[in-house]
Amino acid sequence: MDVGFLVFGLAGLLALICFMPALAGRLSLPYSVLLAIVGFVLGIVIHVHSWAPALMSDFLDSLQHFEVSSETFLFVFLPVLLFETSLATNVRRLLDDIGPILMMAVVAVVVCTVAVGFSISAVSDYGLIVCLMLGAIVATTDPAAVVGIFRNVGAPKRLTTLVEGESLFNDAASIALYSVLLTMLYSGSTEVSVSAIFSSFLFSFMGGGVAGFLMGRLACGLFILLRGWPMAEVTLTVALAYLTFFVSEHYFAVSGVVATVVAGLVVGSSGRTRMSPTTFEQLEHSWAQFGFWANSLIFVFAAMLIPRMMTDATWEEALLVALLFVVTLGARAVMVFGVLPLLGRTGLGTGVSRSYRIVMWWGGLRGAVSLALALAVTEQQNVPYEARQFIAVATTGFVLMTLFINGVTLRPLIRRLRLNQLSPIERTIRNQALIVALEGLQEKTDEIARNENIGAEANSRIRAVFNTTLASANDGQIRQLTQDERVAVGLAIVAAREEEMFFEMLKTQIVDWRIAENLLARAERMSDAVRAGGLAGFEAAIVTDMHYSLSFRTALRLYYLFGIQGWLAREIANRFMSLMSKRSEAQHLIVFAERELPPLLGNEATGVIVQAHRQRLERLDGALQALNLQYPFVCAVAARVLSGAYRPGAGAHALSRHAFAIPDQRRSLCRLDQADRASLGLYRKAPRHRHRHERRRPDQARAGIRRVGARNLARHRQTAQAPPGGSRPRSQHAGRAFARHVFCGVGRRGGRLAGRQHH
Repeated sequence: MDVGFLVFGLAGLLALICFMPALAGRLSLPYSVLLAIVGFVLGIVIHVHSWAPALMSDFLDSLQHFEVSSETFLFVFLPVLLFETSLATNVRRLLDDIGPILMMAVVAVVVCTVAVGFSISAVSDYGLIVCLMLGAIVATTDPAAVVGIFRNVGAPKRLTTLVEGESLFNDAASIALYSVLLTMLYSGSTEVSVSAIFSSFLFSFMGGGVAGFLMGRLACGLFILLRGWPMAEVTLTVALAYLTFFVSEHYFAVSGVVATVVAGLVVGSSGRTRMSPTTFEQLEHSWAQFGFWANSLIFVFAAMLIPRMMTDATWEEALLVALLFVVTLGARAVMVFGVLPLLGRTGLGTGVSRSYRIVMWWGGLRGAVSLALALAVTEQQNVPYEARQFIAVATTGFVLMTLFINGVTLRPLIRRLRLNQLSPIERTIRNQALIVALEGLQEKTDEIARNENIGAEANSRIRAVFNTTLASANDGQIRQLTQDERVAVGLAIVAAREEEMFFEMLKTQIVDWRIAENLLARAERMSDAVRAGGLAGFEAAIVTDMHYSLSFRTALRLYYLFGIQGWLAREIANRFMSLMSKRSEAQHLIVFAERELPPLLGNEATGVIVQAHRQRLERLDGALQALNLQYPFVCAVAARVLSGAYRPGAGAHALSRHAFAIPDQRRSLCRLDQADRASLGLYRKAPRHRHRHERRRPDQARAGIRRVGARNLARHRQTAQAPPGGSRPRSQHAGRAFARHVFCGVGRRGGRLAGRQHH
């Protein structure tokens, strides 16, 4: 086909697609359903267009000659859809619900495959392997179909995460089962090897996750080298999506679907800290555009194949399609209403409400992925013709039923369950915020009217508009809220403000990106705890937030056992800076609450909220004192940095700026006099002995390190007052490594250079 006509047809198709979102809104249809209708109509018209004018006839001719194969769907469109969806997914929310997601993405696929295989083979003449392959093909919920509808319908975030996460990961299970069954069909085997299917799927799924993680981390490392070149960074993500999918499939023989999803999750969570905020926003907008193109084209092209695949359909196959629809709904109901509640009761996963389960059951739409797998079967000449024809007809009919029955009724179902509405508390606080904003805007307009000498009549009309809006917003519901409800609402407002502040810290790069990323994740967990449990959830969250991380505890244990210093030094530095940053933000949050919340919630509720945050501030101070007691060099080095460099009110995170962002300051701290270096433990060689507590049991070791920390603090206080040239004891090994890490650069090389400069 002429390249010019190919470009002409593709451009015309894009021009047609650009009007579909507005038309779908006018018709109150899901966007993917409208695309399926348009593609189905085009699939019929391209074969009977002799009546059309020359321009339209050439356009339809170009569409008719498009070579749309199964590999086109899987290698051109699917990586873009997967990467775009995973890039926009909140990784922490996904991990919070990873139990239900993997249950629906893996176990539900197996249950659906088995249910379809045995039920269809029992009432038809087709073999069990063929029916099981049909079950694997229709078991996958299509991300293009599900994601678009859930985003447009305004579903809750958690419900969207559950359904999106399932649609992202179940493709891997479906394709793995499909591949094994297709191989068995090639060989003519009639026995199903459960062990072969399980081992193949496990290797494909886990291997894909590892490959995607490694390639995503590699791309995040390259972002640092490309900083300042946004076009290059966006291009790198496009290359990452396709390379991850292809390399994983063809060179590692693992799931390219899982690899692409994991790579997108890594870039969405870690990559945003490696590039400038403007670049990441540009990246999100670019991938939203890529996703729109891929989602639209894949549905249109897949729907254009429907008339061809349904040409030889019979009434018997139509009855089997109806049975297939009922069986898949039944298998999904067993998982959603039977297994998921048990999973929540066992503690292996979070609970899912009944209304959410209803939408998850009915919202398992199928789309282009199922059609692509069915098309792949029709392209396999080694598969008997009857099996190819049956799978093509059954899959196509089933996809159409899910789109035109489930897809069309999904939006009314969500409205009926009131999942797209704000709760009374959320609606009340929204109205109160609107009232405060309108009152401030009204004061501004009165000021403008006085300064610009606007007439009294015109000003009175403006005030009438404001009064009408204020009357509609001031429904008096805030007075109907109980004290606990007001406190919960206020804590949620402050938690949202905390997320904004930590995100600004991440954007402005005030602290190291690893610390800022960790602070933002902890702030999100705090916000979720407040929304779920109110004041009690906040108090439990701040207790959990003070705990030492698993990485810190592991590094401390390795130091006890083997004397490894570097990891512990980094963990101590990160904890110290995290506590200081959270302490600074906690002070700002108290000021924010005292200033902004009384007009919304009243003084009594505000007082409870402020007192809760003051208790949090006391806990942060206690955690800092505990860190200084166990590792006194932290206090000494930090005091040297803070002296003359940090002033209360000079701006948040001043300590972090001096500790991480000013190399000259770090180098100057490395040139301390001999007595100061002895006090801080900045020696080039570590003492060979270990403390006695390191050879004790773990509980004795913890008690011993606390006693040693207390003795070191006492020694530091004594030596701080010693005359020049007096003898000062050495500090712990981690003290030297910590000071080198924070103030002299990371790694042994920086420590040696600092030592050479001093000597």
